[in-house]
Amino acid sequence: MSRTRLRTRFLLSMVLITAGLTAMALLVVRHSVRNHVREGITQDLRNSVITFQNFQHDREVMLSGAAELVAYLPIMRAIMTAPDPATIQDASKDLWPLTGSDLLVLTNRNGAVVALHTKSAGFTREAAQKYFERALNEEESSHWWFGAHHLYQTFVQPVYFGTKTAGALLGFLIIGYEIDDRLAHEVGKVSASQVAFSYGNEIVATTLTPLQVQAAGVHALATRSAQSGPRDVEVGNENFVATSIDLSGQQQ
Repeated sequence: MSRTRLRTRFLLSMVLITAGLTAMALLVVRHSVRNHVREGITQDLRNSVITFQNFQHDREVMLSGAAELVAYLPIMRAIMTAPDPATIQDASKDLWPLTGSDLLVLTNRNGAVVALHTKSAGFTREAAQKYFERALNEEESSHWWFGAHHLYQTFVQPVYFGTKTAGALLGFLIIGYEIDDRLAHEVGKVSASQVAFSYGNEIVATTLTPLQVQAAGVHALATRSAQSGPRDVEVGNENFVATSIDLSGQQQ
């Protein structure tokens, strides 16, 4: 994937992504007082949006495929046939590192959570149960789960004994990847931007400085619930041009 880079030394780009129930991606570029320069910045902003969308799409395809492969592993099926949740919880502990994920949840065929593993403490079985039930009613390929100040992009896959068409449903596998500072820096490099991920009005991962995070303009962008075109935003003592993308509903 080619990387879009701003072509003028006067410009600085910044991406702000809000994910969750109202997931938004906002790309922000500082502008000068000259209108004709602003037009060039706006075009750079559109290019950054396209670059980010391509990155997001490719990442979701890769992670969704990984979840499907894990769901069809013989060891996964063997674990799901265990007689009780305690055994499933214990047996899945050794499987979890193989997924490379930050969150692993298993449910039985009735949809009840029977195993939960997380790298970050605080995300509960009750939260997993709530979000799993919500995910079953969503058409998106991925879902956003949030708990204890941690945001995950999750992928749900059914686990069958046998084939998908003729086999019996054993339960569901949910694999989640945390939206953290490491991912924020990765997205920032791809889009030549600074990045902040937020859920509601809480910023959960960022490449921004603590001072920039506290700016009213950043929080105003994070809490916007609708897609919008380029607009001027003040972040601290600097002016920016910003745009937003609805991640939860964008076409992939």
